[in-house]
Amino acid sequence: MPVLGVLVAAYTLCGLCAGLAGILLTGYSSQSYLGMGDRYVLQSIAAVVIGGTPILGGSGGYGGTIAGAITVVLLENTLQIVGIRPASQNILYGLVILLMLFVYGRGGRVRD
Repeated sequence: MPVLGVLVAAYTLCGLCAGLAGILLTGYSSQSYLGMGDRYVLQSIAAVVIGGTPILGGSGGYGGTIAGAITVVLLENTLQIVGIRPASQNILYGLVILLMLFVYGRGGRVRD
């Protein structure tokens, strides 16, 4: 399959999944507005990075991403039980992403 075909298929599948997620989120919240999915962006990036996929490019696996998503959900629930505000939670997610960046970056240098 040519590169252009793979690129078009990837973007088509991504758009289909984003549309489905938008429909499900609208049904869950019973309302719709432009930025309703913005609060999930940092959490999804954190889940993928915690799961082991390098943020600067590379390959990852489904199992690691699922484990990262479970970790992020547990972290979010724990932070809500403790009473930490959403803005502080976003700061913590950013720190986790930076920490994982340093961990994976150091591991690459050690291997070389």
